[in-house]
Amino acid sequence: MKYTMIEVIKSPDLAPLGERLAPFEFAAQSWHAGEARRVARRRAARILWSARARASHIRDNAVRASQRLQEDQLEQQTETAISSLVKAAAEMGEQREVWKGDWEAQLLPLAIAIAERLVRRELQCSTDIPLAWIREALDLVSGNGPLRLRVNPDDLRARRGSIEELLIQQGLTEIVELVVDDEVSAGGCLVETATGSIDQCLETQMKRLEEELV
Repeated sequence: MKYTMIEVIKSPDLAPLGERLAPFEFAAQSWHAGEARRVARRRAARILWSARARASHIRDNAVRASQRLQEDQLEQQTETAISSLVKAAAEMGEQREVWKGDWEAQLLPLAIAIAERLVRRELQCSTDIPLAWIREALDLVSGNGPLRLRVNPDDLRARRGSIEELLIQQGLTEIVELVVDDEVSAGGCLVETATGSIDQCLETQMKRLEEELV
């Protein structure tokens, strides 16, 4: 038997089936789904905020730990540097004493000997140095006479005219007596006064230089 579509829809056999089916509430189902999404988003936001806060806390702790480590390292480096400087200063002090001992024992006498040799060579070739030493000695006792000027015989023979001219310039010809003295080294002089003497001999000047350099 064949049925038309209208007959099938109107069939009394389909009525009980429709009565048994509950109405499908689309609006209610949509609200529940939206609420579930909102709850999930809030939960996800709380999880994200908690994760960010935890990460920030971890980062802050790491920064503080790094700063403390750097401060500790800097303090250790400073202490090491100070210790090294103190040690270096002590070593330099010890080395300075060694150098000073070597200088006084070996180098200084050698330097004085070399200087004396050079000066003696210049004295043989120059007239200015002996006259300068005589002038310096006379300046120190100028006006305190009578004076006795002791010079080496060779110097007096070679420089008598220059020495007498110097005495004239100083206005000391009346109070200065020229004396030949073999014990006065070439180029030097010895000025005697009533209260003492001024020694301008080369050996004496080298001795003064050595005392100043010690």
